[in-house]
Amino acid sequence: MSEIHFSDQLKSMSGPIRYSLTNDAVFHIAMEDSPMVSLKGLLASLLQIPAEEITAVEILNPIDIETAMSKELVLDIKAELNHFKIVNIELQTYYDPYYRERALLYLCRSYDSLNRGDPYSDLVPAIHVSIMSYSLFPDHRRFYSRYRLTDVKSGHLYTPDFELNVLDLSQTDSATETDIINHLDFWAKLFLCRTWEELREIAAEDPVYWEVAESMVKSNLEDPRVSMARYHDRYVATMRGQYAAGVMDGEAKSQQKIQEQSQALEEKDQEIEKLREEIKKLKESQEGNV
Repeated sequence: MSEIHFSDQLKSMSGPIRYSLTNDAVFHIAMEDSPMVSLKGLLASLLQIPAEEITAVEILNPIDIETAMSKELVLDIKAELNHFKIVNIELQTYYDPYYRERALLYLCRSYDSLNRGDPYSDLVPAIHVSIMSYSLFPDHRRFYSRYRLTDVKSGHLYTPDFELNVLDLSQTDSATETDIINHLDFWAKLFLCRTWEELREIAAEDPVYWEVAESMVKSNLEDPRVSMARYHDRYVATMRGQYAAGVMDGEAKSQQKIQEQSQALEEKDQEIEKLREEIKKLKESQEGNV
């Protein structure tokens, strides 16, 4: 393991981290700054493979300042691993009711890598990893989950080349032994740390985390990195507000609909009861005439 020597900037930083690793721009830049260190380390942990097996990493969607400033990063990281496998990594820090569908769409697009006329044998494995700040499935809370296509009865695997993984940062306490062996708990700490003092403690554990920490310093001090990070913070805040407003509006409309339906049912019940009374009176009248 190489020696770790903090830069003077990293040593001098203190207090809250303004733009943490859960910021899309900060995360993307940190991975792009040292793909064969930071990104390689993260991929090894997420794919649960030895880092030595990763001999090449290429980011297929390198960040562009104009794109990053004008709209959200549609997909945080799309990387080619060992010239053979596509891995998407996406941060999701605000609630999106359609995120499951979105993640599946991104995975399908990555797997559909053939051009017209290409043989199917040229298809390469594709994996989509979601790093979430909330539980994607509230009734199935796990720190790290891996989903594949399997037979619903026997569990037989259809293919290992199509996979959806989820790292739930809100469930760090449920990390398994396998998760810990693969250092996913440390990556979670890195994403969740909110002070420079915390970050230095984590960075001192491994050169991979140190590389990430040094990149985070630059994203908090140097333009245009700071501007990009600020933009994406505002974007996420806006999206959170819009979804919250949408949820509240949806709940209000649902409540109104329920009240309208309840009132309609009550009116129908009254009509039915009225008809019953009329039928009863009619029967009594007919019996009296017999």
